[in-house]
Amino acid sequence: MIALDNIIFELQGVGGVSAVWRAVIEAALRDSDLSGQLRFYDSGRGVTNRFYPEAMRTASVIVDDKLPLRLRRYTHVFARNVDVFHSSYFRVHNSRSVKNVVTIHDCIYEQFDTGLAKLVHLGQKRHALKRAAAVICVSEHTRQDLFRYYPWLDPERVRVVHNGVADEFFVSADAPAGGSTGEGAAEPYFLYVGGRGIHKNFAAALHLLASRTAKQLNLSLVVVGAQLSPEENRLASQLGVTHRIAVRGGVDVSELAGLYSGAYFFLFPSLYEGFGIPPLEAMAAGCPVICTNAASLPEVVGDAALLFPPKNREAATEQLDKLADSEFRKALIAKGRTRAREFSWRRTGDETVRVYKELS
Repeated sequence: MIALDNIIFELQGVGGVSAVWRAVIEAALRDSDLSGQLRFYDSGRGVTNRFYPEAMRTASVIVDDKLPLRLRRYTHVFARNVDVFHSSYFRVHNSRSVKNVVTIHDCIYEQFDTGLAKLVHLGQKRHALKRAAAVICVSEHTRQDLFRYYPWLDPERVRVVHNGVADEFFVSADAPAGGSTGEGAAEPYFLYVGGRGIHKNFAAALHLLASRTAKQLNLSLVVVGAQLSPEENRLASQLGVTHRIAVRGGVDVSELAGLYSGAYFFLFPSLYEGFGIPPLEAMAAGCPVICTNAASLPEVVGDAALLFPPKNREAATEQLDKLADSEFRKALIAKGRTRAREFSWRRTGDETVRVYKELS
């Protein structure tokens, strides 16, 4: 019996980890070899049924709600007749005879966080790694980071399964550029998508917006995510770019694909990524990508994006200047579409299920 712990759907509604887990569930459900061999752990509030109602018919669903989420996320899982257990977070099965699978998405806590949250997270992560029969990393860079922080890990147990990009982002090359920029922003615009924690280096987007080239092109910045923080607003005001920023929240996949395809370029200025899904989404939608050369990003984007050192504002502007050449821009877009097709969620799920079969 293979048991999958769906707790991530309670911890994260939207995000890279949830996307990975959906790919895993879909692969497990469509694999005929696993028919009758699947078990899902659910909160009792219909999480599995809401996302994958077919799971209710083809697999047993165990209600796991004896403790509130704030405690349950840190506990072992107890269940009989389980051979392989894979949690979408860092939970492990209580029995030593069960083979645990752990997915590592990044080492952000190790590099950037401090205080009690870091101690708690890394304590649970270390425990899961010690109990793991197999460890899946979402990139080779993450795999190498893992060995740097946990040198005692057996390399034979650690493998790479890349993330994917959703089919919905593959906008037809013949489709008209779309995407309303939102109130307060006029085209042309460049796009920023996602969280804005310290490792995301969002300030680089504001500085690029204030650059000579961006002003000459009359570029606006569209931010998909939360409203700007007071600190971000202060920096935007100091740079004189507040009036050229529009924030879009509650964007669905089709709207996001339209925003990508309509953008002059997509900026991903991150200091660190375990993988980096948004650049692939942008490439799939036919949007040129400018991103940093930090961490896993060169591994993910290959030669299909314009790279710059994360702290070098002049280099970012120089890359933006290159997009003025229409033939260069067209070639970069074509490279991006080709690169994006090298990654798929179906492959992510299938390669993960292959790990289960090897352990069974």
